[in-house]
Amino acid sequence: MTGISVDGGEGNVIERNTAADKLGDGIVLKKEGHTIVGNAANRNEGWGIYADVGTIDGGGNTASGNAEPSQCFGPVVGSPQERQRLCILPSKV
Repeated sequence: MTGISVDGGEGNVIERNTAADKLGDGIVLKKEGHTIVGNAANRNEGWGIYADVGTIDGGGNTASGNAEPSQCFGPVVGSPQERQRLCILPSKV
């Protein structure tokens, strides 16, 4: 089961949430136009964050320990200067 899922609408801001220890993905955004900022998705059985085309990355999202090795999936929109990685992954020591 997914932790947080936004299946419709447009322009929602998903901000400062934690999705952890879910049996599916941590956070899923299935439609363009939503903004994701400052969320944490850890130890989920699928993706940490799965964002559809057109998701706006507000920065500060983190993911670790999820079943999907890449932790996060999804293109983000914005100018190259504004663009950041959808997830900040922990550094490998």
